[in-house]
Amino acid sequence: MTADLPLEPDSPVDLGLQEFCRRCRKCAAGCRARAISDGEKVMMNGYEKWPFDADRCTRYRIVNQGGSSCGRCIKVCPWNRPEGWTTNLARWMVKHTPFLGGLLVRMDSARSHGKRDKRHKWWLDLEEADGALRIPRKTR
Repeated sequence: MTADLPLEPDSPVDLGLQEFCRRCRKCAAGCRARAISDGEKVMMNGYEKWPFDADRCTRYRIVNQGGSSCGRCIKVCPWNRPEGWTTNLARWMVKHTPFLGGLLVRMDSARSHGKRDKRHKWWLDLEEADGALRIPRKTR
């Protein structure tokens, strides 16, 4: 989209996500490839971010017996929960009460979130059978 409308930049909005991620680290703990660092953020190309080893992740996804597309980091992230009043409340709390981030992570774990639910295959999960990858049969 192109516009000639004069736009005025606004200030960044802090959603509390960076502090929450610093406390949570479920993505790093759930990464079987150990491709996500559990350490502190580093400065890369002018951006502050957690180190991620894309080669290690790719190698794991290609040879993973349970499926060529892992996505565990996305599946275990509390920020990726489906919409609902509990998720919305948690997101509000992360933004307005960042000091409760650790408590929210523990509550997420207590509700069994962050574990893979084998009843729900992800859209790109594949299974290896007789040396070939195939789409798994429906689990629901």
